[in-house]
Amino acid sequence: MRSRLIEETCTKAKLDTRYSGTLEKIIKRIEAGGCEVMAREDGVPSSYTPYTDRPPIIRINLNRVEEPLNVFWRLLHEYEHHLSGTRQEMDQTMAREEVAWEKADAIVQEYPYLLPLIADYSRCKAHDLNTYRVYFATENFSNC
Repeated sequence: MRSRLIEETCTKAKLDTRYSGTLEKIIKRIEAGGCEVMAREDGVPSSYTPYTDRPPIIRINLNRVEEPLNVFWRLLHEYEHHLSGTRQEMDQTMAREEVAWEKADAIVQEYPYLLPLIADYSRCKAHDLNTYRVYFATENFSNC
């Protein structure tokens, strides 16, 4: 199953197959952490779902991936949501997103093959954080 996920991810996200070994290491790490990884193509962004009756799932969006390497960055970001524990009622959504990206910073450093790509990671992180800020500002504005 994992090999099919890796092949599907490389093909649909147009990720160079030379990264398949690193992708496998990251997926193994996530699975060892008690989380499943699945692909999604429904147009919904990558996400983490903390089920209570089954293992949590990270669904990585493979529909119209704008930059192939974003697959790595978003996997690590979603994995950090898993490691951060269950969302508490008092958690601020934007703060939770920022913390997940900050914690992902440390994991990226653990993969030497990804270090030369840190500028790509930083762009993805900045883009996603900006997207969250716009979304949450709009959401808060519409609730007034």
